[in-house]
Formats: sequence, structure tokens, C-alpha cells
Amino acid sequence: MKTNKAGLDLIKRWEGLKLSAYKCQAGIPTIGYGHTKKVRMGDKCTEAQANQWLSEDLTDAENAVNRLVTVALSENQFATLVSFTFNLGEGNFGSSTLLKKVNAGHFDEVPDQLRRWVYADGEVSQGLKNRREDECKLWNTSVEIPKENQTVPKPKPIEAGGSVCPLYMCPLRDKPYYDNSLLLRVGVAVVNYLMKRKMK
Repeated sequence: MKTNKAGLDLIKRWEGLKLSAYKCQAGIPTIGYGHTKKVRMGDKCTEAQANQWLSEDLTDAENAVNRLVTVALSENQFATLVSFTFNLGEGNFGSSTLLKKVNAGHFDEVPDQLRRWVYADGEVSQGLKNRREDECKLWNTSVEIPKENQTVPKPKPIEAGGSVCPLYMCPLRDKPYYDNSLLLRVGVAVVNYLMKRKMK
């Protein structure tokens, strides 16, 4: 999966764009949108370079979530975990109770697990608290599939004795071929027809 727009907007909003290196709350030299690889104090970058680093760091976080999570996720759930991993690293996500809850399918417990990760240098960070709340909201926001993208799988015709059932050519073929009520009505009609012929 890839991060949707809602997830990317969340990450960019909370990381912020800085064109000069600075030290984050953990004291790590950082630049661009939270980029830390090979960054030294005094470094500068352009917005284009910051966006390139963001793309690379985002891909790393996405790959980690795709590899570590073993259950199906919605777009927003995936984006939430990518934001978390982008912020705190694959190591923290991989060893977290949060990941265990996700893989166990305990999705209702995920927000509480997210809210545990609000400490910087042993103290509660208001910024991290606010970010975790935004991630909780994103996690709990359902994603509806646009009607134009919805598809109804074509039902397979019922097979009988190795050949296609005659119902496949029935005038009511717009009904699902496995419609039990239709089969029942046809069955009753056949029985009535046979009984009438027997009585003649």
C-alpha cells in the first residue's frame, strides 16, 4: 500500500518544512520534513531537496509497515501507521505493543496504544500528544469507496452434472444465478407441471 493524501498531509503538517538543519526534541540534527540521515548542523537545503528526502523517507516507512503488518488495513489505518513509523522509526514500531494489537486485529485498542508514545527525553511532549491525537482521528476515519469505483463481482452460473444449468439462459438472468428463492419457485413450478401431466 501507499500513503494517501490525508496521511501525507498529516506528516507534512507535523514535521514542518525547515530548510536549515536544527535539533529535534531528541537532540538529533534534522532538516527538511523531519529528515535525519547524514544531517549535520549548519546544513541547508532547497524545498525541492526536502521533497525528495520526504519521498525517500516516506517510502522507507511504507515498506516497514507493509512488511511488519500482517492484516488488511484501510487507507487511513495504513497512513496512520506510516505517520507513526515516519516519526518514531521502524525499530520502535516493530517492537511495539501497538504492532501486536494491529496484527491481532484489535483495532479498537490502537488509539490507546498510539497515545502512549508522547515522551521526549523522559517528559511528555505536548507536540507529540497533539500529533498522536491527529493520528487517532485518522485511524478512526472510515474511507468510503466512490460509487464509480465500486464493482459488483459477476456471479458464476450454477453447474449441474458437469454442464451449465439451464437457468443460465433464463429470462431472469439479471438475478444472481445462486438466488435460492428463484430456484425454489422453479422447483415448485416443475413439480406442479409433472403432477398435472400425471393426473391426465
